[in-house]
Amino acid sequence: MSRLVIISNRVSEPISEAGGAQGGLAVALSAALREDNGIWFGWSGEEIESFSGHINFQRNFGVTTATIDLEAQDID
Repeated sequence: MSRLVIISNRVSEPISEAGGAQGGLAVALSAALREDNGIWFGWSGEEIESFSGHINFQRNFGVTTATIDLEAQDID
């Protein structure tokens, strides 16, 4: 069994099955993730004072995302 894993700086959570107002790359990746039971891992876009190690898993429109919040030093 294969599974697509994408790791990127930011995660674009799917807006709808069709992709909504996302850019072309996010739409293509979302389709590939749905097809291969994939997971997209990356930064949530949120800054926190102290890194907790918490990973926020969500499944929306057939796409699983795993996001983390980062400290300012990591964002820089």
